[in-house]
Amino acid sequence: MITTESLGEPVFGTIMNVVIIYDDSASAAKTNAMLDKASHQAGEVALSDVKPWRVDLLNLPPTAAEALREAGDAHLIVFALRPAQSLPVGLLDWLEHWAMQRQVREAALAIFRDASGTAPSAPVVSELLRLTGRHGLNFIFDDSGSGQDEVADFVRGLREREICMTSTLRQTLEQIMREPAQERWGINE
Repeated sequence: MITTESLGEPVFGTIMNVVIIYDDSASAAKTNAMLDKASHQAGEVALSDVKPWRVDLLNLPPTAAEALREAGDAHLIVFALRPAQSLPVGLLDWLEHWAMQRQVREAALAIFRDASGTAPSAPVVSELLRLTGRHGLNFIFDDSGSGQDEVADFVRGLREREICMTSTLRQTLEQIMREPAQERWGINE
């Protein structure tokens, strides 16, 4: 299942600029092919420009600055990285700079399982969720069978809150229904 954490209304239109941050060329090529296929299946969305950047180059000031410039109009940044317990050194700083300088307000970050089916680690997903929350970005990730305890705990907490809110709402409605009809406000009153 693909989960989308949306903090605004995505308005990509028909043209979408994409940046792929990768650590090996095979992953970048696979991600590019996946995006191309998705674009063709969607029919309405065309990838106007896909810019791949190797993650280790984002640690070098000249290339990091060039990548920031090129990524300024990105609608989507996709991570094609091998599974790790944390984001590669310097990537979070680069993303912070990009998020503050981006030209597309409705931008999104995406991370998926790697070629072997291994899901991104819970710490990586958590780091990206915090970043997207701070900057009003959308976040897309594949959480099917991932075993990510932190993500599962977050979802479980949301469900518990929904149950609590449902019970509170039910009690409120029951109280309203017990009151005499003349005391209730109707739509035309």
